Formats: sequence, C-alpha cells, structure tokens
Amino acid sequence: LGTINVASGRVRGVQIGLVNVADSSDFSLGLVNVNTEGRTHIDVWSELEVGMLFSAVKHGGQHWHSFYGIGTRLTDPNLMAVFGIGGHIRFADWFYLNVDGLAYLAPSFEDGELNTLAQARAVAGFNVIDELAFYAGPAFNAAIGRKQDNEWAPDYGYRHDPETGIAIAMWPGATVGMQVLSE
Repeated sequence: LGTINVASGRVRGVQIGLVNVADSSDFSLGLVNVNTEGRTHIDVWSELEVGMLFSAVKHGGQHWHSFYGIGTRLTDPNLMAVFGIGGHIRFADWFYLNVDGLAYLAPSFEDGELNTLAQARAVAGFNVIDELAFYAGPAFNAAIGRKQDNEWAPDYGYRHDPETGIAIAMWPGATVGMQVLSE
C-alpha cells in the first residue's frame, strides 16, 4: 500500500497505489498498473445503442486487467477518455470471459462540464487465431452530468433530468469488440 509501488519479481498479494509496477502480481489497483510479464492487448469496441467507438490498451495479470483508452461518440464527435478495471477467466485456448467496470469521460470544451458514463459489462471472447479475438456481451450503463441532454440514453432507458442539479440516465446495452495481441 503506497503512492508508488515498485516490486522486483512477482507480487503475491495486492498492490494498491497511484502507480504499481511489478514483473507480475496477483492484483494491482491504481491509476497506472504495469506488469512487465503480464497480458497486453489492444481492444477496439463499440457501445451499439449509443454509437460510441473506443480503442484502449488493456494490460494486466493472469486474472485482472486495466484499461487506458480514447474514443468518440459517432453521432456527436468529441474526444473521450476511458479508464477501467476488470477480471479475466480463460476457460479454453479459444474462449474467455471478462467482467469489466469502465468510466467514460466526455469533457465539453464549450461550457467546461464533464459528463461521465459508468459501465459494468460481461463479455465472452472467442479467439479466431492466437493474436485475434472477437467479443460481445451485455452492459449496464449510467450517464451522469450537470447538463445532461439525455440523448445518451436510448428511448428505452430511464432518465432523470431535473432543471437544476445532477442529471442521470440508465439503460441496458450491448458491447461488441475485438482484441488484438491476444494471449
């Protein structure tokens, strides 16, 4: 536990800090996590119901990973950041399951507001070849912002958009993507 954790060799246990570095670890939780002998992938995915397209580096240990990426909403192009953490279980050489928690950050340069989309998703992945996998699965989304225009949420979503204060929209969705540099 610390601000910056650097370990040589394998960490048996948990690293918690702003920056965590190790050859490998059972679990690292921080803003930046680096496992020099861990899994590293490039993921590209879409949130179908809201028209978002993202790309991220997914990096971590045998059973966990962190996301660091960028993307946009195709119907309202604006650069967005995505950060997240997730769990990974490989059932066979060709099949895996990931459970992820992601935060999408959409700054508005016009009014200085920051809209946030929080997402929990479970995706099943299928390796076509060793270096390429496709995945898909359900997601649950919650958009939070001070000036939410509620166009993030599809018509079937829940919306609460008061005149003043925090606006919230929630809805189920779907994620479809691909992973390169697969293990």
